[in-house]
Amino acid sequence: MSLLSLAVVNNQEEIVKTLLNKGADMDKANNNDDTPLHLAAQLGLSEIAATLISADCNINLYNGLRQSPLAVAVAAGQTAIVTLLIDAGADLDALDGERRTPLIVAAQLQYLDIVKLLIMGGEDLMFRTQYAQDANLSDAVLAKHAAVFTTVLSTPRGLQLECRGVIRETLGSQLLANVQLLPLPSRLKDFILMHKELCMEPL
Repeated sequence: MSLLSLAVVNNQEEIVKTLLNKGADMDKANNNDDTPLHLAAQLGLSEIAATLISADCNINLYNGLRQSPLAVAVAAGQTAIVTLLIDAGADLDALDGERRTPLIVAAQLQYLDIVKLLIMGGEDLMFRTQYAQDANLSDAVLAKHAAVFTTVLSTPRGLQLECRGVIRETLGSQLLANVQLLPLPSRLKDFILMHKELCMEPL
């Protein structure tokens, strides 16, 4: 374990700052491929996480379990860290080793506050309306996860994503062909078609 990681684990914020000022590798992973930011996310160390983010560490690196720092924070129920990472532009759609997004993990663990944060932060929900409402789910599943479904369906998204949903619904089953007929720049067409790379940066 690097000195920086050791300082993080022991919640030594001033030592973390000193090491960063002296040029410590802020993205150096330990034996589990956890970076200092992964460790701060797991332990809920908001101040240290903010320091690492401010120092321009890589906020989307995967650890040995193919978890980003955001995925680690979500799984650990660290709401404050999740907020920091969303604000810093973390990839909200990154898949973990089980091919789950942070939102799926939060929903499975019934962390409703984190579900709301991820939705409002911009994670796209194809199942948000029609898919969630029309899915063939048993009464037992619906009852067990009622709070999660209610949260997902009632939390407002950004205007950009709401507009995309309306456009996609309006264009119907011939979406791909109809989008090409729109008098729009190619980048906007890609956004409507939900090309992954366009979800990574604002329009």
